[in-house]
Amino acid sequence: MNKLVCKICNKECKSFKSLAAHTRQKHKISKKNYYDNFFKTKNEGKCKFIGCNNDTRFYNLNRGYSEFCSQKCYNNFPERLELAKKIATERMNNPVNIKLSSENCKKQWIENKEYIKLMTTKNSEFRIKQAKWQEDKYKDPKERRKTSESIKKAYDKKPELRIKAANHSKKMWDDPNSKFNTEEYLIKIMDFFRKGKKSKPEKNIEEILLEVEGSFFKYTGDGSFWINRKNPDFTDVKNKKVIEVFGDYYHSEPFRKKYGDILSNEQHCINRINHFKESGYNCLILWEHETKKFEECKNKIIKFINEEL
Repeated sequence: MNKLVCKICNKECKSFKSLAAHTRQKHKISKKNYYDNFFKTKNEGKCKFIGCNNDTRFYNLNRGYSEFCSQKCYNNFPERLELAKKIATERMNNPVNIKLSSENCKKQWIENKEYIKLMTTKNSEFRIKQAKWQEDKYKDPKERRKTSESIKKAYDKKPELRIKAANHSKKMWDDPNSKFNTEEYLIKIMDFFRKGKKSKPEKNIEEILLEVEGSFFKYTGDGSFWINRKNPDFTDVKNKKVIEVFGDYYHSEPFRKKYGDILSNEQHCINRINHFKESGYNCLILWEHETKKFEECKNKIIKFINEEL
């Protein structure tokens, strides 16, 4: 180990500890003042976090000053966040850690009876707190976007998860007592995705209906009218008729197959028509590309209005 030399009297010291003792006893100067006079660099002793600039703690002659004034500044420092994210990603992708985590989770669900009771008891204090925390968290658009992106990545890695989730949702829809079958929940979901705006095809149909004489159709795609858990886009309650506008992307075969729906477009339309027919309503389905041809679309609607049930 290299010997240290006192900057004041040139005496050799074996370590920083002995140098600090020497300056205190011989020169009556504290180790902090000695460090400030001979070792301190520019901006040292000030917090590195942008906008903070508070004084930081002095440790010793070897270490000098802390880079941050508090744990909060250290945790929020961009370089530290990137490093922590990199380390966490490496740990998560490590097969050994994945296996260990899976085993610990299974063990907890099998052996820990208190944990099982806590996680499975409805309306328990823990579940209520958890639900409130999630609700508050997802009010932030950034958090919703993060969750959406992580789900998409998981579905891209394992397509079977998408189908599994879709099947679970279908079971919930089939259960008349589930929250999925309440109008409040359905309207909330529609508002989230549609954000209260009409699509371009719906606006085109609305313009056509204004020109057609004897039309009693009203726009109900905002969740204002439901027929057996389905919300038609346009409804004529007087004559018991509905018009559905299908988007070329969201109702297409490739998109529906992602969620386990293997029906052809033709069968998809027939199913929707039969669904409304069970409740005594006649249904006309118009695809997005059809609404762009104004006259043809108008003739279809006129023919449908003049039809009898």
